[in-house]
Amino acid sequence: DKYILIRRIGSGSYGIAYLGREKTSGVLFRRRMIIHQELYVLKEIDARKLSESEVKKIALEIKVLSMMNHEFIVRYHDYCKHNGSIFIVMRYCPGGSRSLPAQRTGDMHERIKKQGRTPFPTEQVFKWFLQTALVLHYLHTKKVIHRDIKPQNLFLDEVHAVSACHF
Repeated sequence: DKYILIRRIGSGSYGIAYLGREKTSGVLFRRRMIIHQELYVLKEIDARKLSESEVKKIALEIKVLSMMNHEFIVRYHDYCKHNGSIFIVMRYCPGGSRSLPAQRTGDMHERIKKQGRTPFPTEQVFKWFLQTALVLHYLHTKKVIHRDIKPQNLFLDEVHAVSACHF
């Protein structure tokens, strides 16, 4: 009940991803509430459909994500439970523009599809490769193995930098 779901933005093997924001995100200024429109991705996982060991894996993902502090890893914000589902709340990566966030999904897979047959500039590909390598190096120094590196798990922020998630 802490968050407002704006729209569904994707789905994966464990659940559904929603674009959302906090219900009470704002500050009081001169006796008026100024709404803070920070957007988040809320990853919903229906825990009722999972085994006990799978629920433990989700708890571990939350714990690991909450401890990660790297510029190219999606920033963890919160988690909550609602109606048998677990919601992992993370920073929203709009894929290069905040102008129309409701139309952006932000993952590398969508960016590649959008690019079509036109090759990316070499400098951009090198930048993404280096950022991904830096994430993997950071994770390995923390004794964490990312077992699912793929374009759908690499997101692009508003300046087209990589943000990895779903360890």
